[in-house]
Amino acid sequence: MSERLSAEENVAIAAASAVITTLTLQPTLYWKTAAAHRLPFSLNPAVVYRGTGASLANEVVQMGMQFFVTGVAKRAFAARADGAAPPASADPATDNPAPAPIACVAPLELPVAGIGSTSAALPPSRLIAQRASERLERAEHTPPPPPCSPPPCAPPARASPIATIGAAMLGGALTAVVACPIELVMIQQQMHGTRGFQTIAHIVAARPLHPPPAARALAAAAAAAASAARSVADEGLATQRGSAAGAPRRLLRGLAPTMARDAGYVGGMLGVTPLVQHALEERRAQRANGAHGAAWARAAGGGAQRGGDGRGAGADEGGGPSGAPGAPHGAGPPSRATSLCASVVGGTSGALLSHPFDVVKSCMQGDLCGSRYGARAADVALALVRERGLRGLMAGCWWRTLNITISVFIVNECFNRLAPAAAAR
Repeated sequence: MSERLSAEENVAIAAASAVITTLTLQPTLYWKTAAAHRLPFSLNPAVVYRGTGASLANEVVQMGMQFFVTGVAKRAFAARADGAAPPASADPATDNPAPAPIACVAPLELPVAGIGSTSAALPPSRLIAQRASERLERAEHTPPPPPCSPPPCAPPARASPIATIGAAMLGGALTAVVACPIELVMIQQQMHGTRGFQTIAHIVAARPLHPPPAARALAAAAAAAASAARSVADEGLATQRGSAAGAPRRLLRGLAPTMARDAGYVGGMLGVTPLVQHALEERRAQRANGAHGAAWARAAGGGAQRGGDGRGAGADEGGGPSGAPGAPHGAGPPSRATSLCASVVGGTSGALLSHPFDVVKSCMQGDLCGSRYGARAADVALALVRERGLRGLMAGCWWRTLNITISVFIVNECFNRLAPAAAAR
């Protein structure tokens, strides 16, 4: 996200990058969902690209809203930090208002010997005292001059690293309300192979969908092993409770883990990634400026010794602070190596921290009526731990980490390359 662009431009670039990431990485979403639900691995494009329409709508809307809300939150946090800082006219040591600005007074004109009628007759000390008394007398009868102009205002405060990550997490959590029902449709399509409107109709009517034969047999075997301790009455009660819920509640099934997941994921993408990239770019710029500054100084010294006219080689070649060799480095877009390193750190941290919530959310939305895992997120998490151990909460982790890391890199590169062009218009 670029601070030089407007909110609309940031959202437009985010939406364009979401289209690229969705069309490129849609198979990893299927493989992640298949690992969470123990569905067979497939390379069939008709299978792995199932639900691409819902996924595309989800990513475009979700990423655009994430960038918009995160930008608003960052500006609010920065404005609050700027307002909390002591004003420039206050004395931080005594916490009292600073004195009024000193009036601009013209410098005292010292007499020069030989000028004026009394300059040569009086000693210098008497002349200074006489001129000072004359100036004081004139000042009593003239209005005071206007005060000196205040110094230019300091640039607006930027959000701190904690505020940056917090704004990103807030943006992810708030936009999860929109992402939750879209992902519910997408997961139901991936599991059962139905069309979009047919899937929505089944979700609203709360009728269980029928998966293909292979997936049905595998799911039946897993359900039989997992529900050995469950009674038929409990299963019927869970199904009845799921069917009795209203349509909006069914469409928002898994909202709590979705909010927790998106808070961690967006915190890594829009919080950790730009901070790491900024730190790496600063270090690279410092090293480059130091090396070029030393080389320019050596070249300038050598040129001065050779030429003897006070000009170095750098001056002849346009170097120095205003020339190309001596100009500060790091002014252009970040290098791809820096962007990749920052994306790996931000994407991996966001994916690993948020993945357990994603598994719980996927299982809740795959088990629409709650007959296998239960109705609440805590019930689903406990059922997964009982069935598979703690490793069950990390099922499909590597597919999702790969998806998020590449997605963050694509989004980061889109902003690094497109934001300067958009800002230059």
